[in-house]
Amino acid sequence: MGCCAQTNLGQNAFNLNVPGIRFDPSQRMNQREIVDKREVSGENFIRISIYHKTLGKEHFMKKEFAQAVIEYSKAINYCPQISVYYSNRALCYKAQHEWNKALEDSRQAVILDENNIKALDIMAEALIELERRDPKKSESLSEAVKTFEKAHSLALDKKGDEIAESIAKELDLKLKRARKMLYLKQQITHQQKKEDTSQFIKKIIEKNEKDQSKKREYLELFQELVKEKETHKIETPDYLNCKISYEVMKDPKMTPDGISYEGNVLNEHFIRVGYFDPVTRREVDSTMLIPNYSLKKAIDHFYIQHPNNFEPEKKNVMEISI
Repeated sequence: MGCCAQTNLGQNAFNLNVPGIRFDPSQRMNQREIVDKREVSGENFIRISIYHKTLGKEHFMKKEFAQAVIEYSKAINYCPQISVYYSNRALCYKAQHEWNKALEDSRQAVILDENNIKALDIMAEALIELERRDPKKSESLSEAVKTFEKAHSLALDKKGDEIAESIAKELDLKLKRARKMLYLKQQITHQQKKEDTSQFIKKIIEKNEKDQSKKREYLELFQELVKEKETHKIETPDYLNCKISYEVMKDPKMTPDGISYEGNVLNEHFIRVGYFDPVTRREVDSTMLIPNYSLKKAIDHFYIQHPNNFEPEKKNVMEISI
C-alpha cells in the first residue's frame, strides 16, 4: 500500500507500530530519528508523517524554525503527496526570510492542492519579496496579484466560517497593496519608455531640421504632444466615505435609514456617544445593522480602477495559522 492510500487514522494516529522502533507520545520531543522506509509499510507511512508534522508544529510555535523545517521534511519524506506539509514548511522558510525556498514549497503545495489558501498566500508574498530584491523580475508582481486574487476568492467562498472571513479581510488588504505596487511599477516603466522615446525624437529633429525657428517650433509642438499629467490620486467619491471618519469604508454597514458607515467606527460611536444614527439621530443599535455588499463591491471596483488611491493601515497583518 502506498502512502496516504485509503487509510483510516482514527484516534490512534500516534500509536505507531513500527517494527524495532517504539514511539512514545509522552517523550516524542526527544525522538528525532527518521525511520528507515524499508522497515515501514502500509498505513504506518501516514502515521509517521503525522507524528513528524506534529513535532514540526510544536517547533514552529516555539519559533524554532530550523528544527521545524527538519520535522516537516521528515513528514514529506513519508508522504510527499500532502499539500499542507509543503505549505507548513514554506511558512517556516518565510519566517527565516528564505524566500526562494518558500516560493518553491508553496508552488508545490498549490500543485498538490490548488485550493490551499495558506500556500497561495505565502507564494504571493514570496513573489513580491523576490521582486523587491531583483526589480527586473517584473512578472513576479503580476503573478503575485493573480495569486492573491485566487486566495481571496477562495476565502470569500467559505461563507459562515468566521476564521475564513477574517483571513479574507487580510487577503483583501494584501491584494490591494500588491495592486498598488504593480501599478506604480508600471507607471515607472511607462515613464522611462516615454523619456527614451522623447530623447530619440529630439535627436531626429535636431539632426534633420536646419532652420532654428522651425526646429524650436517642432520641439515645442512635440513637448505638447507627449505632455501628460503626473500620476496623482483622484478624489474619492463621497458615497464611498464613512459619514463619521470621512475615510473610504472597508466594511460598510447600513442602518435602517439606509445610511452606510464603516462598521467598526459606527460601533465605537454607539459605545462612546450613544445608540443612534449619527445623521438622522434615530435610535439604532448593532443588531439592526445590515452589511452593504453592493457598496463594498463598488469600493473594491474603485480600487481596481485606481490602485494608487489605496492607503494601507499601519498594522500587523494576521498570519494564516499553520
